[in-house]
Amino acid sequence: MSAVPYAAQSGGQRLPDYDDLRAGRALAADFTNQGWRDHLGYADVPVFTPTEGGRELWRIAQPYDFVFFEHWATDTTGHRRQLGEAVKLLERFDAFLGGLLDAATLEETLIVVSSDHGNVEDCSHGKHTENRVPTLLLGAQRRVYAERVRGLTDFVGVIEDFLLGPRLPSSLAG
Repeated sequence: MSAVPYAAQSGGQRLPDYDDLRAGRALAADFTNQGWRDHLGYADVPVFTPTEGGRELWRIAQPYDFVFFEHWATDTTGHRRQLGEAVKLLERFDAFLGGLLDAATLEETLIVVSSDHGNVEDCSHGKHTENRVPTLLLGAQRRVYAERVRGLTDFVGVIEDFLLGPRLPSSLAG
């Protein structure tokens, strides 16, 4: 289990499972659910194009204030040094993001796209790179928050402020 699902479970969150996927309450990390059919043998899960998967994630996200979607296939592809597959994955991600943006209410939503490290941009060695990782902020208040993001640790404050509103420092509160 990778760090994100482990952290969620440690925090008391229930991870979506096969029943959620089959019932349309979850979307697999491949954006399409196809891997659950092809590699795990679950013939009854719905399958989407990447664009449809983006729209589906938007639909699934509606009851929630915060949704974290982890896509790890680019990482494993980079480690396997498969440049051709990396290009295909990035094309699928582009279609997925297009579907998500088409469906999203961007006036009320902040979409953050980032990574914890690079490697897919250089498949020549199969290791993580030290390249700076681009971050996309799309939607509401993106320009305000873009000024504040310089690294992964900056996301906590940005997400808290977006969801809860800016807070005064404790020395000024009350």
